[in-house]
Amino acid sequence: MISQAMRWWDCTVSIVGDTCVEMASRGWGGGATERRVALMGALSPRARRWTLLVCALAVAVLAYDLAFWAHLDRTDVLGSDFSASYIASTVWLHGGNLYDQALEIARHTALIPSGYHVDLPFITPPLTAVLVAPLTALDLPTAYRAFSLLQLLLLAGAVVVAVRAAPWPASTGPWLKRAAVLAALAGAGAWRLLLLGQWDGLSALSLALAYASWRRGDRGRAGAWLMGGALIAKPHLAIGLAVWLLAQRNRRALAGAAAGIAAVLAATLLLAGPAAIGGWIGSLRLSAGHSMPSTLSGLTGLFGSWIASDAAVQVLAAAGSVLALGACWLLGDRARRRPGLLEPSLAGATALSLLAAPHALTHDLALLAPALVWTAAWVACRPAAHRGLLVLLAGWVLLDVAARHQLDDAITTAPGRLVPLLLVAGAAAAAHACGLRLPGRRAATAAAVPLPSG
Repeated sequence: MISQAMRWWDCTVSIVGDTCVEMASRGWGGGATERRVALMGALSPRARRWTLLVCALAVAVLAYDLAFWAHLDRTDVLGSDFSASYIASTVWLHGGNLYDQALEIARHTALIPSGYHVDLPFITPPLTAVLVAPLTALDLPTAYRAFSLLQLLLLAGAVVVAVRAAPWPASTGPWLKRAAVLAALAGAGAWRLLLLGQWDGLSALSLALAYASWRRGDRGRAGAWLMGGALIAKPHLAIGLAVWLLAQRNRRALAGAAAGIAAVLAATLLLAGPAAIGGWIGSLRLSAGHSMPSTLSGLTGLFGSWIASDAAVQVLAAAGSVLALGACWLLGDRARRRPGLLEPSLAGATALSLLAAPHALTHDLALLAPALVWTAAWVACRPAAHRGLLVLLAGWVLLDVAARHQLDDAITTAPGRLVPLLLVAGAAAAAHACGLRLPGRRAATAAAVPLPSG
């Protein structure tokens, strides 16, 4: 089905994209040309064309993604990632062990048509099963549709929070912001999130709320959103973000993070019990080894696509992750010293956190959606903003194309997994924007700058 979708891609984008461009040129449903120009703000004619093109293509991609999701067959729905949380929730409601993998796989297999094999152990934190419990009143296919749409709405909420909190120039019209929102929601991460029924919408929203709180100066609430929200469903994706937060050395932020973590742990103990926490900790080893290294989107996936030896892959990935976490510290420290660098610093830390994660897949790229928006706002305030925005857009499109092309397939041919390479490039660009340089490069730059006389 995925291969069939890729064949439909060009045709769908062409047809829907042309329609959307025509609608945009008419003012999106009844507005005159003068109104459209006013909405554009201070954009030049060339920038307006680019903005409309981005909006049109993003709407086309979103239309394709939603159509693809709507036409999933019953077997795909019953075998979605959400189904593991659904089955675990039914076990919890009946007083069973949340991490009794044999029981849950047996229940899951009973739902799947004969001839199909399911291997979806429940390995997310216990609170996810508790949160899914209200949906167990529905049958699994209906619950999947509701949950997938809910996660997409949470992701849309994350993007809206980011666009409202970001430091856009005063002259920015609404259309540039709309283009950023649509481009973020048209990413491969959002598509896979919708298809699989994953939890990244919640994680992205907590990240966006943390960013918005930080922008308002509420460091305590920012720390609580950042760490508490991550612990609910995807704590392994936030290791680099935790290092970034530590590098801030802000007492209020650290106290807020501790409070957020404590609140999630207390809710888990109250609702799921201490045995569930122990079961989740025991499932971490299963989580780390459940996917082939060459299918992952972090450093493990990069080295796994180059090297056949799993032991060598783990050693190299661990070493690379240490470097990535070190870079997160440097980015956090730079933002502490220069608060105006919050946007590139946090965006770079988000990319590095995905790289360092022991288990990151294509749907986890949804975490970058709010980061794209606040980075676009920051770039729009810089000199040569139009060129910077085009570079940012090109990077986002390359990441999207690479992710949709390789998905979560096992890649063992040159050049290997492309998504980790592009994440490295994005993190390097963020570090450059924050003024971080390699020691040799910094020394050469300093030597090239003439000292003032007298």
